[in-house]
Amino acid sequence: MENTIGYILCCQSPALFLLAIALLIRFFVRKDKARVRAIVSLIAALACIAAGVVLYYQGLLLEYFTLRTLWQIRTAGWIGLAMVAALLLYLSGRAFVRYAARRRAQKEAVRAENAHRQEVEQAKAEAYEAGRASVMSDMAAAEAEAGAQGQPAEEAAVSVGVPQPETPDADSHTNIERP
Repeated sequence: MENTIGYILCCQSPALFLLAIALLIRFFVRKDKARVRAIVSLIAALACIAAGVVLYYQGLLLEYFTLRTLWQIRTAGWIGLAMVAALLLYLSGRAFVRYAARRRAQKEAVRAENAHRQEVEQAKAEAYEAGRASVMSDMAAAEAEAGAQGQPAEEAAVSVGVPQPETPDADSHTNIERP
C-alpha cells in the first residue's frame, strides 16, 4: 500500500465517525441552552458522517482496501483516532475548567451576599442597641432629675423628650372615634 495523501485521507473515516458521535452528543447536550450552537454541532456531525462515508467509498474505489478488510483500522486511521481523542480530551478538560470557574464564582457571590446580609443585620442590631442605650440613659437622667425635684418620673421623662409608651384605649383596635 502506498502512504499517499489519498490513502491517509481514506483511512480517516473511523476518526470522522468518532468526531460525528461527539458532535451528536454535544448537540443533545446544548439543544436547550444554545440552539444556534447546537444546530451547528448537528450540521458538523452530519458533514463528518458524510465525509466518512465518501472517504470509505473512495478507499474502495481506489483499491486501498477491500470489502473484506473494510473494518480493519489501519495505522493512519489509528493516528487520526488518536488525534480526535486528544482533541476531545482537551475540549472536555477545558469545559470542566470553565464549569469549575463558574461554580467557584457562584459560591463567591453567595458568600459575599451572606457577608453583606450579616453586616446589615449587625449594623441594625448595633443601631438598635445604641438607640436603646440612649433612651435608657435619658430615662435614667430624667428619673434622677425627677427624684431631685420631687416630680413623678413619667412627667420628667416627657419634659426631657423621652418617648413614653401610649396606653391603649379600649377601642384602639378600631378606627371608630367615640363622642
